[in-house]
Amino acid sequence: MFSSLVLSQWVPDEVRSLPEGEIAVPVDPALSANRSVSLLRLEGGCAVLSVSPARASELELIGEERVNVADLSARIERSGISFNDPDHLFYLTLGDQAVLQNESFGAETRQLTAADAALFEDFTSEAPEDDLDEAFVELDH
Repeated sequence: MFSSLVLSQWVPDEVRSLPEGEIAVPVDPALSANRSVSLLRLEGGCAVLSVSPARASELELIGEERVNVADLSARIERSGISFNDPDHLFYLTLGDQAVLQNESFGAETRQLTAADAALFEDFTSEAPEDDLDEAFVELDH
């Protein structure tokens, strides 16, 4: 089960009790144009479709409403909105995280440090900007 911190970040309180197949639709004016639609499906549960006001209008959604999967699929098809392939988010409990953090690796694998800054800069300078934006790779984590 997810911790309350994870749930409060990703799934609004009023959504958690929705039945499987039901989709809550919060309209979020803070969403940027390139992130104007996102769909979070909870395995064995409901889903949350976050949309900008412009996308809500395209999907003929009033906002803060609930729709079923078939209805939403039809609206998406009519609007011509296409999704990227899904990202899969995995959550590890604190206990599972501790196990992973305490694993030992071979000598050829290590965490980067400040001493690696120049090499890391060379590496990132070769990567396309979109890859860097999407990967969220930083020297310090």
